[in-house]
Order: sequence, then C-alpha cells, then structure tokens
Amino acid sequence: MTDIEAIKRKICRCLALSGSPEENEARTALKMARKLMSIYKIEEKDLEKIPTMVETKESSITYSTRRDPWIRHVSRVICGRYCCECYSSRYYREKTIHIKFVGYSDDLSVCIKAFEFTVYAIKQNIVSRHLNNEDGKDYALGFVVGLDTAYKQQEAEEIKNSANMNGSSEFGLVMTVPGEVTDVMKNIAAETPSTAKKWSNISKYSNGAAFAEGLTDGKNHLTPKLSEVV
Repeated sequence: MTDIEAIKRKICRCLALSGSPEENEARTALKMARKLMSIYKIEEKDLEKIPTMVETKESSITYSTRRDPWIRHVSRVICGRYCCECYSSRYYREKTIHIKFVGYSDDLSVCIKAFEFTVYAIKQNIVSRHLNNEDGKDYALGFVVGLDTAYKQQEAEEIKNSANMNGSSEFGLVMTVPGEVTDVMKNIAAETPSTAKKWSNISKYSNGAAFAEGLTDGKNHLTPKLSEVV
C-alpha cells in the first residue's frame, strides 16, 4: 500500500529544491516532482495541507557524557536521513543533556520515532549481551557506524531504483534537509556554537569484539520492523 502522504511530502521537497541556485539540482528536482504527481495523480491543490512551518521538538531521551555519550551520535546519523537537523542542549545546573530536532512537523514525528526506536534497540542489545558500561559504549559506537553504512547503502539503492523507474539517472535524487530547516539550524548554532557539531566517523574504541558485534547489528537495523514503527 502506497503512503500518499509520504509521496506528497516528497513532492513538496522536490518543489522546494526546484528553487535551488544549482541549475542541475533544480531541474532534476522539478522533473521528479512532475513525475511523481503524474504517477500518483496528485495535483497542486492536493499539496496545500502539507505543513511548511519549521518546528523544534525535544526527544524524551536524554544522555550524559559519562553514561551514554553515543546517543548523540545516533541522533546525528539519523536526523539528516529524515530531512531534519538536531542539536544537544543542557538546562541550567543540569548534567543531563537533552536532544532537540529541527524540521517540518511530519518529518519530525518520523525522525524522533526512528531515533528513539534505535536508542531503545541498542540499549536492549547491550543488556541482552550482559555488557558492562564501557563495553556497552563500544558496542553502541559500532552500531552507529553500522547504521550509517546501512543508510548509505539504502540511499544508493534508492538512487538506482529511481533511475530504473524513470529510465534515466537524472531522477536519482536523494532527499536532503530543506533549506528552511538548515537556515533555522544555522541561527540556533550562531546563538550556541556548541550545537553546530556534526556526525563524524568513529575511530576510537577499546573492545574490538563488542564494536564488531555492534557494527553487524547496526548494518542489519534497517528492517521492515523499523518501517512499521515509523
């Protein structure tokens, strides 16, 4: 069953990208929007209810730099894949760190669900393997690297399938974070520079076996189960 609302959101993002100063990107995005509208019989009037207001929402999950610093890596790997931005913040006199996501309402809902589901999955796996805190951190870091790899493979597959569907590599368009969301994030980062940190490759860990187990589980994380959750 086709998720028409998801298709509409994709069309809206393509139309937004069609205003890009990059000529090739703009042309490709516009063609993709028109193609999707034609395939699914969607008219411009059907897109009017798609939210255009950028919002900021906080996840119920928090972390600390001693207990589970890997959680911030999870948020940064996931957010861009759901057309959102994210940052960490600490309230006055609190050691606990909160994670906030920036994006369109529908994207935020899916992004936060995917993030929280992933964090819970990692924590459950750590408990089921009876890993101590330090080994658990290494397992989690491996999971994050595996998850990032899985997302990249998924994106490459989407580009390939999209190109095959349309008979041209021109339509191999992967959705990116909307410009409006990026602008809001830039303003937040300007006010609080520490929020501007991005996901970077993880290379430091102590327990190679735990890291390897996490790496395998992270690569296998993008399953139909996750699709059902989000």
